[in-house]
Order: sequence, then C-alpha cells, then structure tokens
Amino acid sequence: MRALYNWIVRVGKAFLREIQDMIEGLICNFPGQTGYFLRWLYYKCRMRYVGRNVVFGPGCRIKGCRYISIDDHSVLALGCTLVAGPIDKHAGGAEYREKINDDFRGESGTIVIGKHAYLSKNCYLIGNGGIDIGDECTLTPNTILLSMTNHYASFQKPSDRSVGGAHEIPRRQCFTIGPIVLGKNCFIALNSVILPGASILEDSSVLMNSVVSGGRIGPNAVVAGNRAVFVKQRYTDPTQP
Repeated sequence: MRALYNWIVRVGKAFLREIQDMIEGLICNFPGQTGYFLRWLYYKCRMRYVGRNVVFGPGCRIKGCRYISIDDHSVLALGCTLVAGPIDKHAGGAEYREKINDDFRGESGTIVIGKHAYLSKNCYLIGNGGIDIGDECTLTPNTILLSMTNHYASFQKPSDRSVGGAHEIPRRQCFTIGPIVLGKNCFIALNSVILPGASILEDSSVLMNSVVSGGRIGPNAVVAGNRAVFVKQRYTDPTQP
C-alpha cells in the first residue's frame, strides 16, 4: 500500500507540474496589453516579490520564481531568461569551486533586481550562485550573467577525461559558482558576459562583446575586452579642466 501511495503522489505532482507548465506557456506568449497584465499578475503571485509597474515581455522564461525579487518600474523585455534557486553541492557527486564575493549581501540562489532596471531582449541570468542588480541598471540585448558555470575539466583531477563539460551525469560535471553584483546605474553593453564572483560597482559600464571574469570593477569605470580591462572613467568630474 505504501508503494502505491508513493506512486500516486508522484503521478499527482507530475500532473500538476504539467498543468502549471501549460498555463505558464500560454501566459508567457499571450499578446497585447492583456498579456502584459496576465504575466504581471501570474509572477506577482509566484515570485518572492514583484513591485509596481514591473513589465514582463513576451517570451520570458523564469524558473525558481520564489527566489526572485523585482522592484518597482523594472522591465524584462522580450525573451529574457531567469533561473534561480540554491544548489545542493553534496548531491549527485558533482565538483564545485566557489568564488567569494564580499560585495554580495543576499542569499545564495536568489536573483534581486532593483528599481527602474531594464533587461533588454534575450538577457540570460543564471542565479544559482546569487545575483544582485542595483537600481537603474541597464542590460542591453544578449547580456549574460552567470553566477554558476560548467567547467571544462575536473578541479581535483585535471587529467581525468571523464569529467568536464555539460554532461547529464552529475558525477561527470564540475562547476564554478559565485555571486554577481551590479551596483546602481551600471550599463552592460551588447553580448557581454559576466562570470561568477564579479562585482561591477556603481556607475560603471561594460562595453559590447566583453567578458568580466571576476573581481571588482569601478566605481565609475568603463571596461572592455576578454578579459575586460579598464579603459577610462565613465563620468568626468565637471570641476576638472
């Protein structure tokens, strides 16, 4: 009887997930102003926090809603993807290398987006290590923030060819994980990638096609390249000649 009960519970949960996925799929692509309202209402009920006048564009894909907070007047444009939720590092036998970020004050696995932030078309956020985006930040199309990434080889046994990459088998996987912080009024340009452990401080900008591989940038800095390096100050001091 116990086995039958467990089977019924599993089937019931799977059925409810299917229903939820179908509802979310319909709402995700619903057209017009009605679609914007339905998405706001749906995520208002499911997320940890959704503020006033938050816009969810068509085609947004969001996983781990209860670990995501979005403050007033922020925008997720067409096709944005957000993934959140803490990782059990002791399950499955995968390897993890953690990067410490002293600027991060949130909880592991959470995505927090401030007021008046704008995430443009096809932004991609993996928040399993934690992401904190400050007020008035702009992420232009195809910006990628990865607080957890697959690594190409084992940390413990670099010569082991059976480990590394995005395999389905957990014991063959290894990850780098670390929080990402964007301070107030940061601007991240087209196709840029921000990797685990990076802090981009207030008023800083990352130029297009750049890779920020960790450490601290700014405040008030412009960086570019792979790896991104300092180019100049973003805002000049009006008192200077």
